[in-house]
Amino acid sequence: MFENSKWIGYASKNPGADICTTPSPYIAKTFVLREKPTKATLCICGLGDAAYFLNGKRIPDSIRPTYVSHIPKTIIYNVYDITNELCAGKNRLGAILGSLRINQGHVGFRMPVMLIAELTIEYPDGSSETIVSDGSFKAHDSSILFTATCCGERQDARLEIPGWCDADFDDSGWDSVSLPTPPTGKLRTTDCPPKRILGERKCVEIAPKLFDCGITTAGYVRMKITGKAGTLIKLNYSERLLPHEMHVDRSAYSKWKYPDMYNSDEYILDGTSGKVFDQYMAFHGFRYVEVVGDYDEIELTAVIEHTDFSETAHFECDNDIINKIHSACVNSVLTCCQDVFVDNPKRDAAWIGDTMLSSEVILSEFDAKNILLENARHCHDSMNGIGQIPYAVPTELQFTFSKRFSGPDWGNSVVFQTVWWIYRYFGDLKPFMEFRGDLERSLGFFASIADEDGYIGDGGYATGDWSSLHCCVRGRDDIMSNVYYKWDLDIMAELSELCGYDRTKYDQIAEKIKKAFRARYMPDGNFEEVSASELIVLAARGFFEENELPEIIERIVKRFKDDDYLITFGVHGIKMMSELLCEHGCGQLLFDVMTNANGLGYAKNAVDGLTALTERFDYAREGYPEDGMVSMNHHFFCMVDTFFYRRLAGIMVNDFASGDIVISPLFVKGINKLSAEFCKIRLSYDEREVRISSPYGFRLILGGETRELSAGEYVFSR
Repeated sequence: MFENSKWIGYASKNPGADICTTPSPYIAKTFVLREKPTKATLCICGLGDAAYFLNGKRIPDSIRPTYVSHIPKTIIYNVYDITNELCAGKNRLGAILGSLRINQGHVGFRMPVMLIAELTIEYPDGSSETIVSDGSFKAHDSSILFTATCCGERQDARLEIPGWCDADFDDSGWDSVSLPTPPTGKLRTTDCPPKRILGERKCVEIAPKLFDCGITTAGYVRMKITGKAGTLIKLNYSERLLPHEMHVDRSAYSKWKYPDMYNSDEYILDGTSGKVFDQYMAFHGFRYVEVVGDYDEIELTAVIEHTDFSETAHFECDNDIINKIHSACVNSVLTCCQDVFVDNPKRDAAWIGDTMLSSEVILSEFDAKNILLENARHCHDSMNGIGQIPYAVPTELQFTFSKRFSGPDWGNSVVFQTVWWIYRYFGDLKPFMEFRGDLERSLGFFASIADEDGYIGDGGYATGDWSSLHCCVRGRDDIMSNVYYKWDLDIMAELSELCGYDRTKYDQIAEKIKKAFRARYMPDGNFEEVSASELIVLAARGFFEENELPEIIERIVKRFKDDDYLITFGVHGIKMMSELLCEHGCGQLLFDVMTNANGLGYAKNAVDGLTALTERFDYAREGYPEDGMVSMNHHFFCMVDTFFYRRLAGIMVNDFASGDIVISPLFVKGINKLSAEFCKIRLSYDEREVRISSPYGFRLILGGETRELSAGEYVFSR
């Protein structure tokens, strides 16, 4: 593939200060087919991003088609069947290239925009021909004057070239393309789904020139406008409004290289009545849009755009707060997926610690297996010589190796979690075998930063319990690092044994870590916690003995009561709290905590009308406008969704491969009706009965009685 194709670009006659402020080029070629083909396959990749056209129309599924990747090692190209779009005679293939995700600091790579393509034509008589990208393509500046990561597009409608990709367009006045230095990455395809437009919502004007689309989402706003030629119209996007003001919050804009364009679009009108402006490459995280500039008429439509995957599970109950929390979890997981799971659509950085925290929910509740496997391949490409993975992947390495983000709790553990949950929910060991070498190298890196007792100390290789309500009591960093280090070893031991390898060395190192922790913090058998999260994660991952657990659980419960039934700790404690507490009979307590809207937390956000998960519960703290980077759409708090399926609904797929499936709904005060589908198992209940439909055999625990049941449909009285 691409053996005869060349990477092509364009040296603009109107260069800007850098590639982002240089006009995006049109690149196109007209070609003639002797007859209608029986099959036509286009393989194409545009860097940094692109929009593809054929005979004047956008090629289907080419919405921001360039997949993110670690460009020095891997470049992912698209494959399109364009048979139906071609005709006998003249045809014209074209693209617009933008600088999205290149030349953008720690999430990009410095290079000019460029394209490579190969079009294979098959005719009815069995003959074929191939059209490749080369010096015969022509190029011209487009009307897009600016594109950049986390920013938007600047379009000048007066510079548009009508019909530039029509089959009969005359490009004799255009320039020849340039032949830039090719990137070094190996070209390949991906099994990941493409990005698509997956919904639209009319924006409602809630104050002069301020519009609300009704939901926190990702994508862009399509504008239909009438105004004077030469007028500059700016759309400022935001996920929230300034406190007590009907204006969008732009407090984070100054943090970016192009502050005037951060999360904004600009359009220069050409005077056409009812002119429609669509996006080609940029996207935003937003709920609100503020319009700057004068116009006669305007209509705004929010276009929802993300990777095309969907929820495979279903949950609802008669508790409104729980339903709203679940809906926010789903919304954030979907809209934060832009090829990879970004920590927020307005920031567009794929922090792998975030994906690690969300991995169980992503894999068990969504058809996202291929997406996380691709993420693991990005981690493989980005790993350095000592087995360390940078904190944002894919990325330009020198910007993202940092001790602060390189501990097991925020770095390499994402690959361990990915292969673990794929095994648990799919019974599939192939990903473990694919990445086994990377996991070994990760463990080697962890060992290199540990002391002679195998314990990772206070060397800064961790983040602690991130996004806790009170950062000053978020827990000790070394504890979180060693909890995940041991968990990674436990995963390695179990999956190795299942694949026929010896697990002994992993068990021995895990036990060594436990002993080192206890010698450091429990020389007399007692442990003094800084936060409830420390108790939770240590108990969940086996650092306490069985006879110590009852007293530990009592202390965790007391911490909740002392904190007015609020979650004051951070993401790692939240990730592990529901299984631990429910295993020890504290399900009602956890439900009460989750639905408590009397203080900051999931329930308060739901009651306040937030439709996505926030990065912090105290996003509205005093001084927030000076810290406007805090995300209002952040997927990593979605891990609480496991409580809804595994405990409230009681569908516990503990090990799909071995058939360890337990159904035991948790009947709590506050829910009378519930229905759920998880891993193809359906369960519902009301005040009178429980209904179960399962394609697998399962163990039922109901009313204090345990039964082994085969696949089928059942109805039980409560």
